[in-house]
Amino acid sequence: MLVDTLLPHGSVMRVKAANVKKVFWATPPLVLPHELRSAAASRHRGWGRDLREALARDGGGVLDRLGRLSVPELLERERSAAPEGALESIECHACPWGATPRCDKAWREIERLAVRLDQRREVLEMLRSAYWKEFLRVVEVLEAFGCVKGGRLTPKGRLVAALRHDHELLVAEVVHRGIFEEAALPEVAALASCLIEEARSGEERPVKGFLKARPKLRRKLHQMELAAEAILAAQRQLRLVRPIGVQAGFMPAVYRWASGDDDWTGIVQEAFGGHEGDLIRAMRRLIDLLRQLVDAPEVPTSLQATCAQAARVLDRGIVLESALI
Repeated sequence: MLVDTLLPHGSVMRVKAANVKKVFWATPPLVLPHELRSAAASRHRGWGRDLREALARDGGGVLDRLGRLSVPELLERERSAAPEGALESIECHACPWGATPRCDKAWREIERLAVRLDQRREVLEMLRSAYWKEFLRVVEVLEAFGCVKGGRLTPKGRLVAALRHDHELLVAEVVHRGIFEEAALPEVAALASCLIEEARSGEERPVKGFLKARPKLRRKLHQMELAAEAILAAQRQLRLVRPIGVQAGFMPAVYRWASGDDDWTGIVQEAFGGHEGDLIRAMRRLIDLLRQLVDAPEVPTSLQATCAQAARVLDRGIVLESALI
């Protein structure tokens, strides 16, 4: 509800009723004698006589209080903190554009945006909570495999942190378990290829024949599979969804290329099912992984030397040329 308010100097301003009440309660009261209030309530004639009699019975208390008031102080209060000053501080009470409908529309839009902002904040907090919980689960898995102890990284943990790989923990676990030890250069390259990319369905037959003829590699591949299963079991226990596994589809082709076989066409057709582009990409990723192991101080020196030599042997011919394009 809006009311027209008469200010002390005679001007009229339209304000909300709540603002008038606000100004009223900010004004100091002047207590009148009971007889005067009773006379006002009876509304009969003789106001002058009743007022004089009431003031006389009051003993001049009201007159004394009025006499103690300072006119300059009242004027100063009127200019600064009087009802007029309070009204002047109220927004929109004297809007020269008469924009109340537009202001109401803008305010409704602000409220709508505020609701959307609150909803987005709730979603953001949910995401933050989800990522934080996932981070804590990852830390628990790392602790289970001795990568983190007392809030600090162990040597195995530093190896995990140094690797750029889809399954850093699996690579570190394979190195830590010594699966690469006592393996020749082509064998190390073939085993490392199981960690880089998924095999294609057309490579199943060459892999079976390759592993059947090499029981040593078959045993080491089984050890890698056990490491992957242990990590996967720990993740499942903590409800951490991160697919992990060992894929042997590149082993025959990588073994032949790392052994110095230059028959690239034969390797692609006989050992990899004819998917030349996939094999070249796999070789590049394998070379990158081997070089990372060379640069990691946590990797045994003997394995570093083997990985360095394997990377140099693999990075030749069409594999090298693909990197230069």
